Amino acid sequence: MRRTDSTPFLDLAFCMMFGFVMLFAVAVLQIKEESQKKDIKTYAEYIIALTWQERIDHDVDIWVRDPQENLLFFRSKEVGIMHLDRDDLGNMNDTYEEGGEVKIAPTNQEIVTIRGYMSGEWIINTHFYRVGKNDPDKVARCKITITKLNPSAQIVLNKYFVLEGYWQEKTIARFLMTQQGEFFLQETIPINFVTSKLSMSGTYD
Repeated sequence: MRRTDSTPFLDLAFCMMFGFVMLFAVAVLQIKEESQKKDIKTYAEYIIALTWQERIDHDVDIWVRDPQENLLFFRSKEVGIMHLDRDDLGNMNDTYEEGGEVKIAPTNQEIVTIRGYMSGEWIINTHFYRVGKNDPDKVARCKITITKLNPSAQIVLNKYFVLEGYWQEKTIARFLMTQQGEFFLQETIPINFVTSKLSMSGTYD
């Protein structure tokens, strides 16, 4: 009676088991990756965008104060329900390399997101932090856009203005927000955040 050699069968079974294990591992990794993508999904109710001339080295800053007197600016980028998504420094942080060549992204823009509704008065200021030394246009020609995102995107403010010189601060908008997220523009009475911040502590910290 001949003995049956089971080695080929064992090899095949091992290979099949290894294949199932690898497929299971790949599936688990894909599920985990999708879960992580969902976890980092961003959410906002309002977006405030400050833009100024393209391809120019001016540094213009946005300052926002909420009804609880939390103050958002470049050294306090996340406070309350506000977040400064980009602190644009003019040309300084607009460069990138492509094909061995250094290029400059043309857009100068700062973005603030408001992640919920807080009833009371909100105030938006801008500050001419640095004038580009080699730029012939010594003023900052700016635009503020406020977009309400939900239930559908709606521009509630689109305002053009000029900052005329170094260190100038200007109150651009004051508005009331309700607990339901309704938006009501108020009279733009000037208020200084930059000078008051410096006079209180001597620094921005």
